[in-house]
Amino acid sequence: FYAVVYTLEPEDPALFDGVERFEDGKVGLALGPEGSFFPLVSDSDSGSASAYFYDADPADPALQLVQLCWAQTEGGLAGQTAHVTLHDLYGWGDEGRSAEPIAAGTWELDVPLEYEDTSVELASGLETTFNGCNVTIDRLTLSAIGVHVEYTLSGDPLEVSRQSWELNIPVVVTLKDGPSIDATWSGGSGETLEAGGTARMNKGMGFDRIIDVEDVASVRVGDLWIEPGA
Repeated sequence: FYAVVYTLEPEDPALFDGVERFEDGKVGLALGPEGSFFPLVSDSDSGSASAYFYDADPADPALQLVQLCWAQTEGGLAGQTAHVTLHDLYGWGDEGRSAEPIAAGTWELDVPLEYEDTSVELASGLETTFNGCNVTIDRLTLSAIGVHVEYTLSGDPLEVSRQSWELNIPVVVTLKDGPSIDATWSGGSGETLEAGGTARMNKGMGFDRIIDVEDVASVRVGDLWIEPGA
């Protein structure tokens, strides 16, 4: 996972005056339906975990856009360049998106991925079960902005639905001060498990805030509770 923060500085200082502000600090803006929405890294599997607008400094006219993204590429992301195309800005409130954009245009940006990798690998090779199948955790990583698990399923599932049940293995991050972050229903990808066969899966979720990895008490995958540093 990685996070990209953009600052939107309007030529007209009053452009965002009427934009709705919410109690959690987020701002009622939405991107238009065109464009790539999130940075794309060449020759990699990539996607968006979440995105939101907020106002870092109410004293200035600028607003910020935060995008939590994931990408998998051989050799890692450090030193790579991502490309993003953003299109139009709409107001967003209780009644949904406004009919007309408050700022029309297309913005194409190159995003250099120069960063320090803060992710920690917690486990590999551990085994658990899920839905009657054997599960091997190939890789479990945790960072300040998200959790990601790669796992292999094998066997005959007890229940099969139209949805990709293979992705519904419980994944829960518990912090030392009590609250938990449930990533069970987060997005992912992989194969459909055929009867008696094996499937490789991966899933992950970006957090809605930045955490300190040292504040994590455990990460649950299936029926395993894995403690960082244990």
